[in-house]
Amino acid sequence: IENFEAGIKSRLAQDTLMLNLAAFKYKVEDAQYDRTYAITAPPFYAARLENAATTDGRGRELETSWLASDRFRLSFTGTYYHIRFDRFLSQNPINPALFGPAGSALPPEHLAGNSPRNTPDWTAELSATYEWPLTSGASLALTAAAAARDKQYYTEFNDEITGQDDYTLYDANLLYTAPGGKLTLNLWGKNLSDEMIVSGIYVTSTARTITGTYLPPRAYGATVGYNF
Repeated sequence: IENFEAGIKSRLAQDTLMLNLAAFKYKVEDAQYDRTYAITAPPFYAARLENAATTDGRGRELETSWLASDRFRLSFTGTYYHIRFDRFLSQNPINPALFGPAGSALPPEHLAGNSPRNTPDWTAELSATYEWPLTSGASLALTAAAAARDKQYYTEFNDEITGQDDYTLYDANLLYTAPGGKLTLNLWGKNLSDEMIVSGIYVTSTARTITGTYLPPRAYGATVGYNF
């Protein structure tokens, strides 16, 4: 891997504004990827690592936090990535032609221009926290957050069936801190819009099987903490 990166970390406006910026460019030679292939003898598939890809990537990253007042804070992180294969030849295990009479003679697919696994072009997260001091010496803090992610793929072949469209998740929590700061009670909700999001996919050549996992659905809970 050949990587170049430059950036800056800063504290501004009497330490109420944090601003971090970074930019990078890299190239990876001979990255390894696991693959399964159909074979004629039991168990009718074989797995191996391919050591064949060349990948170019560049990106920008931003992280900022603004303390607007003693009670209110805004935070934002964002990334832009452009990561693509320059050279990669492989066989797609869910290609039905592989299971035909001439499947073993099919030439490999050219994946140049495709995205590697789990590399959306952009991500962004915004959160806001407001705190209330109580007369008892306790405090309340309400936080709301939104996290967005661009379309991504879970295999190098960038098939629609093995990808996840862009999505946004919304979370919120209300944190109570008792006087003295030792006891806390946090009421939280995650994935409030109850999105069904594929978080990972694995393809096995046997019967062109696709297995996947999902992020948790809408969830609520309470967490009690004590600092000794």
